[in-house]
Amino acid sequence: MGTVQAALNTGRCDHSLASRGFSGAQLKAKLKGFWGSIASYASATKETLAGYVGAMRSTLAWCETIVGSVTTALDEQIKSIPGGAAACEALREFIQLLQNAAESSGERKGQPSQETPIMEDKRPEHQR
Repeated sequence: MGTVQAALNTGRCDHSLASRGFSGAQLKAKLKGFWGSIASYASATKETLAGYVGAMRSTLAWCETIVGSVTTALDEQIKSIPGGAAACEALREFIQLLQNAAESSGERKGQPSQETPIMEDKRPEHQR
């Protein structure tokens, strides 16, 4: 992944990224969705298992969208980066693995199988 990152930092791929929505309003929307899902996932400790898994799914869906857009935009460039195609495929497979793990946790298509809290927050109300 370091080789891919270094190649992206050269600026040679900027036009391809911009043409796939990695600039302006489209980039802003992607970042807002991604960071919003991260915030939801990070704050899910007070929620049920269904809420936690749902937040994780949302974050993974945003990751999949972003990785898909990047790999599509940079298809030709990635092929010229040593290990680039393999790194992108490994990243996609890792995201799929996490999505499958979330699905296997007992949550099916948004239908909670449990309403068990993940972690009880024992701090006094004024510290929450």
